[in-house]
Amino acid sequence: PSSSYMEDKMLRKLLIEELIEVSQNFFEKKLNHINNPEFDFESEIESFFNIYINRPFSHNTGGSGFHNMFWIYLFTRYLNPQLIIESGVWKGHTSWLFEKACPNANIHGFDINLGNLRYKNGGVCFHENDWVVEKLSAISPGRDVVFFDDHVNHARRIIEAKEKGFKHLLFDDNPPINKLYLYGLPGIPTANMIYNEIAINFKEILWYYYGKRKKYKLDTEEILKAKKLINKHEVFPDVGSLTRYGGFSFLTYVSIKQSLSLNITF
Repeated sequence: PSSSYMEDKMLRKLLIEELIEVSQNFFEKKLNHINNPEFDFESEIESFFNIYINRPFSHNTGGSGFHNMFWIYLFTRYLNPQLIIESGVWKGHTSWLFEKACPNANIHGFDINLGNLRYKNGGVCFHENDWVVEKLSAISPGRDVVFFDDHVNHARRIIEAKEKGFKHLLFDDNPPINKLYLYGLPGIPTANMIYNEIAINFKEILWYYYGKRKKYKLDTEEILKAKKLINKHEVFPDVGSLTRYGGFSFLTYVSIKQSLSLNITF
């Protein structure tokens, strides 16, 4: 997509108008608890296109593509966080986008292996360890965000985020339980499984991925604890079918209940 786009601005605007309709509808209906009445969807989406076309590297196999990048950019611009945490940075493609979207934010990227990192010259602070070991807590819980793209148990990540005072979470690789065959081994249980309570009916999940048998055991108590913390679970609309850039995603927004204590018993 970085080298495939309409050059004529009027023709590109036709696509942008379609994206405005989808995104504005989603934010107003699904994310109406986040208030930003001054947000200009047209100018922000135009800005995203200009940024994305000129991104530092055109191929990000194994990381976020156009679909995810579009929503991540728009969401962080809309939220305007002071602190952004990214767990699972891969090449640093999304780290670069966070910096473009929120140049005044304090951005930290975490990965247990930074050997694939290519974006090293920006203002993002990278850490070669799991995010939970760092003493980083939300500066402004109503605005700060954590993006999880690390294939780690989502129940665990939701509980960790609550402990550090975060309210707004983004999860990549969040398929429902009956579509695990698309991903191999995402963070299980996914936020989708937790929110829809289907995972509590299974002690073990079995599936095949490219002919290889996969198996995962579930912790019912941990799932129920994470479920109690979730306030909203909204999957971002598929814009890949609209733009024809292809691909699919289960990029998902999760908000955490702020008034609920972690001392949950069953």
